[in-house]
Amino acid sequence: MEQTNQTQNKTNRIVSDQQNIYKANKRSKLSIKTKDSFRKYGIKTYNIEANGKDWNKYQFIERKGEPIAILSSKYQVLPNELVIEKADHIAQRLDARPFVFDDRQWFSKYEVHEHVMASKNLASMSALYVFKEDVDITGEGDYVHLGYSVGNAIDGSRSFSVAIFTFRKVCSNFMLHLHSEKMLKVVNGQQITANLRLNQTQTLASVSKRHTKSLNTKMVLPTIKAVIKSADCVVQRYRAMKKSELLEKQAAQVVNYLPKRVYGELPYIDVNPENNKVTITQKVSQWKAFNDLTQALSHGKGSFGSTMDQMRRVDAIFAAPRA
Repeated sequence: MEQTNQTQNKTNRIVSDQQNIYKANKRSKLSIKTKDSFRKYGIKTYNIEANGKDWNKYQFIERKGEPIAILSSKYQVLPNELVIEKADHIAQRLDARPFVFDDRQWFSKYEVHEHVMASKNLASMSALYVFKEDVDITGEGDYVHLGYSVGNAIDGSRSFSVAIFTFRKVCSNFMLHLHSEKMLKVVNGQQITANLRLNQTQTLASVSKRHTKSLNTKMVLPTIKAVIKSADCVVQRYRAMKKSELLEKQAAQVVNYLPKRVYGELPYIDVNPENNKVTITQKVSQWKAFNDLTQALSHGKGSFGSTMDQMRRVDAIFAAPRA
């Protein structure tokens, strides 16, 4: 009985709090006031005011008259177009070229920028660049375009980031190596690596920077250079995957961390419907499993955001496997 009374009292407090909030909202008059304007790119941010006073907690962001997001007032907007312009210029200096690709269902092209894939509302994007020489992974004509992606968003969905990018020519598969983004820390505006697990070499395959006041385009070049250094390690990891069998642990992670529409494309992974035990029904290389997954993602029907997240998970599963 005492427990029941405690639960009822807690419920009453929650209901009372919600009613008070509702009443306060009815009394408050909300409005917006221009904060920043990026007229060239059609982006505006607004402070949200309550009863004529700055709330100082949130801002409203719009692009070309369309609402994008309501985010913390501390969020620093970095226009995608500005990032693309800077990245295009840097690519010329690095002897890289924009990678123009065919259309897919899970992303949109970023207006006139044929080498940039984006979310449907163009709030989040990744610009792709490749180097002139392709790489034969297996020595048997299995060539990949090797390069990097520069990502950004104005809706808080992702950080400014640079990652190694590969495109397998034989099947037109994309892969963005995004796993190590979560392994990055920012101290006094400087990027430092922390507990990187990729390739077991402490080599950076991607970096990211949150949208705070220290964010600016000056960091694009050094960030790209830092990531490019890891390209050879990614190639070596691919070659090691070709020689290694898919592990039971990896198969279980594939099933646990990816949707069925993705792992269902791998006929050699079986899930027992009674106990959910995952088994490998035939020996395959990690390279085959990796490419079968990127095939499902690259040609799939997910959203831009979900596909990016699933690529990050695939990268994590195959980055540094242990028996």
